[in-house]
Amino acid sequence: MMSSIYRSQMGRERVLKKYRALLSTWPVPHKLKHVSTEYGSTFVIDSGLEDNPPLLLLHGSVSNSLSWMGEVELLCKTHRVFAVDIIGEAGFSDPNRPAYEHGAYANWIGELSTVLGYSKLSIVGMSLGGWMTLDFATRHPERVTRLGLICASGIVRESRVFVFKAVFYMCFGDWGRKRILALVNGGKEPDSQGMADAFEFFRLVGEHFRPRTEKLPLFEDTALVKLTMPVLAIAGDKDALIPARATISRLSGVAPNVNGVLLPDTGHIITNQAERLAHFLNQ
Repeated sequence: MMSSIYRSQMGRERVLKKYRALLSTWPVPHKLKHVSTEYGSTFVIDSGLEDNPPLLLLHGSVSNSLSWMGEVELLCKTHRVFAVDIIGEAGFSDPNRPAYEHGAYANWIGELSTVLGYSKLSIVGMSLGGWMTLDFATRHPERVTRLGLICASGIVRESRVFVFKAVFYMCFGDWGRKRILALVNGGKEPDSQGMADAFEFFRLVGEHFRPRTEKLPLFEDTALVKLTMPVLAIAGDKDALIPARATISRLSGVAPNVNGVLLPDTGHIITNQAERLAHFLNQ
């Protein structure tokens, strides 16, 4: 079943072998866990002292917990950090992909948090992971201490122009995958060796992984108004997928306690936010 979310069994093995190798460079002491849930086994990287307040990190689509390599070292100084591979994505969690509607992912996050030992915790989600954190936080606001959203989906409609360009570029193999990544990165090529290495890995994922293509549901005002906890919403002004200004504007106009940050000259790939996140989480 795992191979069904990949184009081939060989492709799956190549992606997970590379992921395993990159995980060996995780910058802080950690434990690797497989947590059983109703929705399948969930892979978790557990970093930080057990007595620290809990923080759950959820990556974006066509990705995995490597997305947090640059943030975890600072975050785990004050929090017990659980970086989670989303089920059905390109990591070590179960390939199960429940429907976005009807609260399945909110139930998954709630069950995962309970099994990890917490009735309440802070959550930071990126892109698709941001949508999932919103799904959980709007249904169970009493269980969320602080909510961090990085280029989160589900607040405004995603760009149709990006979809058309991505479909076009996908016809051109590896060159096309490179163009899609540059487009996601605000039209820029990698500006550091770390970013270049990450791009190389996610090109490998893009070559072998089958992404979900369903549209993510938008959250109604009646749901967003339930976000009574402190919220940090970070977006890039050159995001080709999600209209960043509209995202921050709508969320700030509905939820009562939002700090919106629009990053200049930044696309959908947002990195180097550890200090901003740490400041927000420790207020």
